[in-house]
Amino acid sequence: MTALELTALPRRKVPVWQTMKAAYRDTFGNLGALLPAAAVPFALSLLVDVLLPEPQGISTGFLRALLNTLAVAVFELVWLRYLLLGREASPHLVPPADWRASRFVGYALLLTLFTLPAMVLQTVLTETSREVPHLLAGVTVILYVVGGYLVVRFGLVFPWIALDWPERLGASWRATRGNGLRILIATVLVGLPLLLPLFAFGAVLGIVAPDVGAALMEGTIEGAMWWGLLAAGQVLLYLYYALSSAVLAHAFCVLTGWTSNRSALLERFE
Repeated sequence: MTALELTALPRRKVPVWQTMKAAYRDTFGNLGALLPAAAVPFALSLLVDVLLPEPQGISTGFLRALLNTLAVAVFELVWLRYLLLGREASPHLVPPADWRASRFVGYALLLTLFTLPAMVLQTVLTETSREVPHLLAGVTVILYVVGGYLVVRFGLVFPWIALDWPERLGASWRATRGNGLRILIATVLVGLPLLLPLFAFGAVLGIVAPDVGAALMEGTIEGAMWWGLLAAGQVLLYLYYALSSAVLAHAFCVLTGWTSNRSALLERFE
């Protein structure tokens, strides 16, 4: 069976709630595979945060985003292959360095261009000492939504590369027609539960140690607390990357008919 035959399946709608549940099940039910898949990219992202803790200007912010995109892309490739192929693609501590990885990273950098205007505007607004106008803040949000929608519409290129299929951007745009907002909503909502620990920590810290809470809000925290928060922030980020990749993998299966059980897939179309 070819990929073209799979994309010719009757069009289906990606279920938002079921996709979110599947993402959490696939992520937290496979922590033994998630940890080696994320180990090296996580360390690289943490190193970027240490060396470039706060973007100073657009050029530094762009460099930080570029390095993080490279690290996250390597993780998402390994994780997607595991989600789509199962034990056949069990992750190893050493990330792949082959043509598949180079293509995956290349497309990740390409699709980042869709959110680049929002990132630049956000950097400019955060660096100004004046109060940010509501209009510009709203424009930033709109740019992120539009950029995220475009990334989602072209995002099936990533599981296709992970599976060594020949389809690329045009095929992804056609396959996700009518499902772009559904996938985007699932991708955003799946990360909301990860914010609960942050809110809880901030509330408790504000009550127990208000001085530390104030320093945290002002960005002047130092010492062991700074290192701990830095690591915790990256852990939550990589959990979100894992969940959003699982959303993409589930949407890919719904829209193309792919399943990691090859025999079941072949029986379905005999």
